[in-house]
Amino acid sequence: MSKHAGIIHHSPDQGILHLPLQEVDVRVWMVDISARVVLSQVFENVSDSPTSRAKYVFPLPASAAACAFELEHADGRVIVSVAKEKSEAAQASLSAIDAGRTAGLVEWVTHDIFTISIGSISARQKVTARLTVSALSLLNTFSEEQTLPMAIAERYGEIPAAMLDASTTNEDTFIKIAADVITSEKIQEICSPTHPTIARKHYKSRIGKKSERRMFVTWSSRTVLDKDFILTVHALGFDKPRCFAEVDPQGRDTIAMRADAIY
Repeated sequence: MSKHAGIIHHSPDQGILHLPLQEVDVRVWMVDISARVVLSQVFENVSDSPTSRAKYVFPLPASAAACAFELEHADGRVIVSVAKEKSEAAQASLSAIDAGRTAGLVEWVTHDIFTISIGSISARQKVTARLTVSALSLLNTFSEEQTLPMAIAERYGEIPAAMLDASTTNEDTFIKIAADVITSEKIQEICSPTHPTIARKHYKSRIGKKSERRMFVTWSSRTVLDKDFILTVHALGFDKPRCFAEVDPQGRDTIAMRADAIY
């Protein structure tokens, strides 16, 4: 039984196979008690035959929700997820497959595991899966914590049927994690209780001084993560109400806003 999520599919004899994971890139934006995580994973079908219909699975951090997913093929094709009513989505997926196109369908496994059907992966082809997650990070009124779950066997107990033998990484896997941390008041400390060798860098203010409210954190490894990666931020002001606004990055005339009241 594997401990890691990834892309799985069935062999001709109905055994469970997984695609080798080649590279992991994680980008985290933490703005006070809110976080957005973009996880990019590169997989490769190393066989001379295309896979059967495959699934992508990944455990979600606590207090998190998947808000975007896309799968990029080596030939440049990109499958972008859209939200539809359940029966309508299932019919659209079947129609696309019958027409010879590639389609995926999100399936519910448990509340903390994301899984989506992604169709067949061509022989000797690499694909990049990108999952975007939105999460609350408040640990208490003095600190926030962001967890990136990499091992799920011990944490989640018995593996659900849809997750059996999910992908493990090989010794050449390269993992990169980068976090941009912004707070409304002074940052006191940023640390990782699970991976203490993180690198920290202060942003410079407009007058050339080190910013007290923004830091950049990085960590990388060529070895498999055998436990969750946890990043903890200690800063002032987490006990105060706040409101943030974000404009549409594609230039459309929409604004997303979030207000938090601390009791």
